[in-house]
Amino acid sequence: MTELAIRMDKTRFEPVVYVLQSRPVREEQSCVPELEQAGIPVYFLDICDKWSLIKGFFKLRRLLLLQSPHLLQSFLFHANILGRTTGFWVRIPFRISGIRVAEGANRRHLLMDRMTQHLSNAYICVNSNVAEFTVEKGRIDPGKITVIENGVDVRALESAVPADTAAIESIPGSKKMIFIGRLHHQKGLDWFLATLPVWMRHLPDWELLLVGEGPEDAALKERIAQDEYAPFRNRIHFLGWRPDIPELLTASDLLVLPSRWEGMPNVVLQAMAARKPVLVSRKHAGCDGILANLLERQSFTLFDCDSLISRLRYLGDDTVRLSLGEQNHRRVREHFSIERMVAAYESFWAHLVDG
Repeated sequence: MTELAIRMDKTRFEPVVYVLQSRPVREEQSCVPELEQAGIPVYFLDICDKWSLIKGFFKLRRLLLLQSPHLLQSFLFHANILGRTTGFWVRIPFRISGIRVAEGANRRHLLMDRMTQHLSNAYICVNSNVAEFTVEKGRIDPGKITVIENGVDVRALESAVPADTAAIESIPGSKKMIFIGRLHHQKGLDWFLATLPVWMRHLPDWELLLVGEGPEDAALKERIAQDEYAPFRNRIHFLGWRPDIPELLTASDLLVLPSRWEGMPNVVLQAMAARKPVLVSRKHAGCDGILANLLERQSFTLFDCDSLISRLRYLGDDTVRLSLGEQNHRRVREHFSIERMVAAYESFWAHLVDG
């Protein structure tokens, strides 16, 4: 959303951003400074619970009536429902949303999406797998669905200077395996760390960096405090939220993403742009279209420790990692640039508005 708002052609589009919640306390960890520095108006609806939802609805209604947009593009479930409902109420001509595969874990969300789909003109899905999910599980009219794949700023990742990780290393010059994302059940870190005492024995010169925050933070830290982790504890680093993701990726040797489900993980695209190999789980289809013929060599079967160890051993070879990193880089440049994504959205919006 932030990349679209900042990069879209301002001679054709005039973006305004509406945020459901209040202005964030930790602004540096949000998209707000970047949007405002680009001169994009950002309005906060101050919705914090179901009781403030009605007030947020009327605040959004007032703003939309004042600004009279031609098109409303929403992201994530609650914004989709509120956006399409309010947009229909104030007669915005075009209302566009989407469904995440994460909603598969919440039947009520899918039901509400299905019941209000008549208020949306179109759905944008980030890949064909998400489009299939939207039709099969969400039961959304396939005629309303368009696929626009995510993109990343390849040049920014190519030019990133490696972060200085010497202060956290327990092994000077060690190889770095990095996870970046929410510390959440979806990401499979509970299983990944449960298997760590098995596979880390096979990788004596590797360290694990865990970047992010989330509801499983305390539970994951409690797990590695157990006795069986004592020989490896100094090689496991919880770094929390970090602003320097490109630099950390550049300083690392391998991205790992053991997720239970994904739509189209941007962090995989970022790692590929930084010329890094990735190790992803095959349980979900989120990375199929990203990696294509490179998937088999960079994936393992979730909940299969032998499969994980086999792939880690394979990716432990420096020559293999270098080769895969270059192949990943070529693929992301050709198919998943941020410029390509923005142009696709602009073309889609213009087609809707201009008929």
